Amino acid sequence: MTDGSAATIDWTALHRRLDAVREAIERAATPDAAQTQRMLRARADALARPVTIEASDGRMEIVEFELARTRYGVASSSVRSAHPLDGLTPLPCTPRFVRGIVNVRGTILSVIDIAQFFDLPAGDQGADGDDSHVIVLDHDDLRFGIRVDRIAGVRSIERRSVQPAPATFGAIAGHLEGITDDGIALLNATALLADPRLVVHEEVGR
Repeated sequence: MTDGSAATIDWTALHRRLDAVREAIERAATPDAAQTQRMLRARADALARPVTIEASDGRMEIVEFELARTRYGVASSSVRSAHPLDGLTPLPCTPRFVRGIVNVRGTILSVIDIAQFFDLPAGDQGADGDDSHVIVLDHDDLRFGIRVDRIAGVRSIERRSVQPAPATFGAIAGHLEGITDDGIALLNATALLADPRLVVHEEVGR
């Protein structure tokens, strides 16, 4: 939503930035090559600022990923970066859904396994395979990573295609904006980041 006091949006720059984010995430979908991983990290550093997408035409951009054999999406405006899940350090004496911590551009962030947190059906969440990634979510002063099985890419959806999540999604249903007409469960990143049970990360001094 905008009002008369809103600043003029530089749509050309916005689309260039969206294209850069899309390319970085698409590269992240094939992390088996060391060179691709290095390029992804370099692009992630360049794309450190959150992306804001104005959906004046009723559409929104999402990052689509797989988790526990289910397709999920999250608004790209809430995604700060995406990385192959490497350099993960486990933390003792933490809840089982805390996968560990990673160093993201000098900031230590916790990685949350939302599949375990929400007790999702068994999928690939038990092991960090070659396709495992971490998506760093960011809103205001809240930030942490979520571990996903695979990143599918960035896509545009119509907001009107999102319908309420059915109760069959269980505990995670309260953290979903809804389900798209082609079956993507859309995470509410703000609700997830603000969940007091998940705010367990600490930024370690550089």
